[in-house]
Amino acid sequence: MASHRLSASVIVAESDRVLVVCDDSAGTLRWRLPRAVVRSGEPLRAAARRGFEEEVGRSVRVGELAFVTETVARAEPLALHFAFAGRLVEEGAPWAAVDRPEARCGARFVPVGELGAHIADRPLWVALGAWLEERTIRYHVFDLDRISALGT
Repeated sequence: MASHRLSASVIVAESDRVLVVCDDSAGTLRWRLPRAVVRSGEPLRAAARRGFEEEVGRSVRVGELAFVTETVARAEPLALHFAFAGRLVEEGAPWAAVDRPEARCGARFVPVGELGAHIADRPLWVALGAWLEERTIRYHVFDLDRISALGT
C-alpha cells in the first residue's frame, strides 16, 4: 500500500455558486470538486488543471492555493489534497452547456448555500466552506479514526 496519496482540484466560484462534478464510481451519486491524482513529478497546478479539463471538458486558469486538506486513518494511506482557486476560460459554447441540472451526472453549478446537501465528503465540505467564507489559505487536518468522512 502506498504511504500517501496526493490530489489537486480547482474551485470555480462564480457569484454565489460553485462548479462541482458528479462521481458515481462507488454506485452512489456524490458531488465533489473536479480533481486529479497527482502523477509522479507533476506540478500540483498542472494536476489540478488536468483534472478539471478531463472531468469538465473545458479549460480553466488555475490561480492561487485556496486550501490543503490532510486526512489520516490507520487503515488508509495519508491523503493530501491541494485546492486552487480557478477561473473559467471562455471557449466555444457558453458555460450554460456544462451546467445541466437535469443530468444525473456531469458538471453543474451549485449555490453555495446548498453545498452541504451535495458534497458528502466532510473534509472537502468543511475546507471549501471555510475558504468560501474567509478567502484565506488554510491547512485542515482530519483524523478519520475520530470523525466520519461523510457528512450527516
